[in-house]
Amino acid sequence: MICEADEGKTLEEILRAAGFSRKEISRQKFIPDGIILDGEKCRVTAKVHTGQLVTLNFRERGEEGKGKEDVQRQKNRLPASWETKDSGQKSDPSILYEDDCLLIVEKPSGLSCHPGPGHYLDNLGSMAMAYCQEKGEEYPIRQIGRLDKDTSGIVVFAKDKVTAARLWQQRREGTLQKTYYAVVHGRLRPAEGIIDSPMGKVPGEKNKMCVCPGAMSAITNYRVIREENYEGKELSVVECTLVTGRTHQIRVHMASLGHPLLGDRIYGIPDGAPGLCLHAGKIRLLQPFTGKEINITKTRRFEIFQEEKPWNRNE
Repeated sequence: MICEADEGKTLEEILRAAGFSRKEISRQKFIPDGIILDGEKCRVTAKVHTGQLVTLNFRERGEEGKGKEDVQRQKNRLPASWETKDSGQKSDPSILYEDDCLLIVEKPSGLSCHPGPGHYLDNLGSMAMAYCQEKGEEYPIRQIGRLDKDTSGIVVFAKDKVTAARLWQQRREGTLQKTYYAVVHGRLRPAEGIIDSPMGKVPGEKNKMCVCPGAMSAITNYRVIREENYEGKELSVVECTLVTGRTHQIRVHMASLGHPLLGDRIYGIPDGAPGLCLHAGKIRLLQPFTGKEINITKTRRFEIFQEEKPWNRNE
């Protein structure tokens, strides 16, 4: 809604003042309903008046006449409900937050984030798209970051590419910050610190990483928040935030200290745990257009010591 202070300004001036780049504004010219003033498409050079309503559409359907058939083809193949082959259990999408440009969900352990061999349909990205399409939002969506298949927790989707670009920028600047919770073997000492150990791929291994001097920088901040002794096992619950985002970073860093994660079949030790105890339980970000701070906490499933078997947090 145009306020008195913007009376007589051009749409371009108002949009630039609102933080839109010239490139973002220019793209709207080629979308049929890209920039709408009081229900009608208009030019960015148009002058506006108090009380008029401006609507922008960053969705990509029809933007360049491409992708529409692919979206429809995928829609016809996607499952109507969220299901994993590993568990065979069905549930409604676990939506934590949603608005016109954001979708934030909770991913269970055992579900892949992206399509892959044997998981072309039962993956979080395809399921999130199916959820949006069932609501009539037939647009490509973008995942901002990912979690390993065995890691549970919060995942963010952008419903358009401008939102995605702004979220990736927040991530680079540290404004978008996830907090992870892990259960590790032993008593971690010191109880708080920074792990600054470069990481690289293990030679000859496809998806295995290791601490490797001279490789890519990898920095993890950690803090022990709880210690337990369960059936003779000394365990610590650790809160971690990542300065960098390397593959398996928390798992590799904790194992390098001699405190592997419970249930880690790649970097850990045999411990009888049926699943990896790693959960992305908190996220902080700014709404890409309003700047409003969004804080989400989802740690209920990680109250592992309240259960008969402490590591079965997803049951």
